[in-house]
Amino acid sequence: MATDLVQEQQLTDGVLLVTLSRPDKLNALTIDMVRALTEVAQSAKHNDEIRTVILTGAGRAFSAGGDITGLFGKDDNDLTNYLMSYARLDDAIADSGTMWIAAINGLAYGGGLEIAAMCDIRVSDAQATFCIADIEVGALPTGGLTWKLPRLIGESMARWMMLTNSVVEAKRACEIGLIHEVVSDGESVTRAREIASQVAGYFPEAVARTREAIRMSWYSPLVDSQKFEVASSVHLLKQDAVSKKLESRFSAKDKGK
Repeated sequence: MATDLVQEQQLTDGVLLVTLSRPDKLNALTIDMVRALTEVAQSAKHNDEIRTVILTGAGRAFSAGGDITGLFGKDDNDLTNYLMSYARLDDAIADSGTMWIAAINGLAYGGGLEIAAMCDIRVSDAQATFCIADIEVGALPTGGLTWKLPRLIGESMARWMMLTNSVVEAKRACEIGLIHEVVSDGESVTRAREIASQVAGYFPEAVARTREAIRMSWYSPLVDSQKFEVASSVHLLKQDAVSKKLESRFSAKDKGK
């Protein structure tokens, strides 16, 4: 579903820059925007030229969260469809086989934080702030955040964020593991591109299978993860490109002795 509120720009190194473009509303997420992001993830799965998706926001916010104003007075099906759209987006990102980096340029509240948490890596401007926000309006987080957040930052801190509606600044968010890096204001996309360029040098299938293994670890027993690791490594090591790179690396090491 095409929408001008989600902009796409193909960059070098297989990077697709996706920008939430509703700055006058702090990039509050409509159902069409969430659907558009889902389509981006689904398309990336079938596009070998896309290695990394960088998601950011236009203006001074990453996203202020979900915009449900248009759903007031609607029936249960409309509300359910909107709220479930976040779960469908989460599934699409996980299944995309592509690394996603959230370049958080400003506040990430409610649905904005939920979408950031769906990404593999989160880089934040120093001015960014984070808040669950849902409980203040009488709702719960969606997109699986009540399941995911305790695994990211621990149950105790997740309870504190979700139940107190507290605003967390970027430095503290990095300390508790909610984000991975804090950079100078205006530099989150630049840093995300540096990370994407690094990953572009790795084998795409190895990246995809590593993402899958990490997600699998959240719901599968250890023995299943071990089997998946071995099966994936055997498959990858039989690829000509992988074998040649390994031979080249060990040959270079031998010459250096």
